[in-house]
Amino acid sequence: MNKNEVSEIKKVFKDGSGLFTLNKVLTAFVNDPEDIPYKEIKSYYILPEDEAELIMKTLKKVLSGSIGKGLLEFAFPNEQYDEGGSQALLYKVLQDELQNPEIAYELLDKIAQNYECDGTYAVFCGLCSYSVMKKAKDLETIDDSGELYKFIICGICPVKIDKAGLVYSDEQQEIVKKHNIDRLIAQTPQDGFLYPVFSSRSADINSVMYYTHTPKNPNRSVINEILGCEFERSCEDEKEAFQRIVETVAQDELSIDVIHNINDNVSEMLERQQEDEEESLLLVGKEQIEQVLADSGVSKEKLERLPNIYENVVGEDKLNAQNIVDKKTVINSMGITVNVSPESQQKVSTKIIDGKKCLIIEIDDDLKVNGLSANIK
Repeated sequence: MNKNEVSEIKKVFKDGSGLFTLNKVLTAFVNDPEDIPYKEIKSYYILPEDEAELIMKTLKKVLSGSIGKGLLEFAFPNEQYDEGGSQALLYKVLQDELQNPEIAYELLDKIAQNYECDGTYAVFCGLCSYSVMKKAKDLETIDDSGELYKFIICGICPVKIDKAGLVYSDEQQEIVKKHNIDRLIAQTPQDGFLYPVFSSRSADINSVMYYTHTPKNPNRSVINEILGCEFERSCEDEKEAFQRIVETVAQDELSIDVIHNINDNVSEMLERQQEDEEESLLLVGKEQIEQVLADSGVSKEKLERLPNIYENVVGEDKLNAQNIVDKKTVINSMGITVNVSPESQQKVSTKIIDGKKCLIIEIDDDLKVNGLSANIK
């Protein structure tokens, strides 16, 4: 799914849209793999209005995040189509439409047996349908209806323990100690998934979209064990891999200007691609990175080493360009951190003065330190 496809589903994901329906909801509370004190399947339309609204908002958040960061799409390995495999199970639940509790609870049990977390959590799993409207070549919607896209969306929400403390009692009209302990279910899921994905305006049963609230540290148990897919590296892992490649290749040629150039060139690649390809992922391999480094000032001699270094770090894989670009420059040295916006990069340089390495920052008339205007003498 690209950005436009996720946005399309997210846009209609609400009551009263006319094209979208949340049909049934599986809800469960999980203490541990062997202790699920509550599980139930209900029609969304018989839920109390305030409860239904919260469930709708919670499930919609599974569609939040950036493609390639908080939203990761995976194709199922071949073995997951066999009996007992994740794709086979998800497809069976989808076809059953949450009618048979035994089938739905099979998915719930798989989540409970494999989900790694600290503490208790709640599971919300909705069966949804979207009446896909056909679009003309100019992307204007036309009246003829397309297919009915049915999908399962699941959110796993941590439970926060509200320990006993002081509260105001309306009944006693005084501040008293609260003796009960409330267990509040977070409205933002920690993890989730959507199956099947919505690709080229149709359902693709061969892939699943995983959601994480923490893109730098996704829950591998969901990807590997529950969804049965192969996880290579997070957005943070990709950035570290790219930095390792650049440092190993460029070595002593990696000046502040070259670093600025590298980031600017990757940013320009992203901008061009977004204009031409409807916000799909831009994946870069060793050829693209070699061109970026060459355009940024790295010598041909250094670049000769890039193919071997690239293969040693990431193998035959490609990197998501969005994960290797920085929105700002962060300079660290000797306990000093300087954040530089892209439009101010030209005001920062390095220089050796009296034998000492110095960072030079061109300062305008307005200089603030800890929020206070400071004089320059």
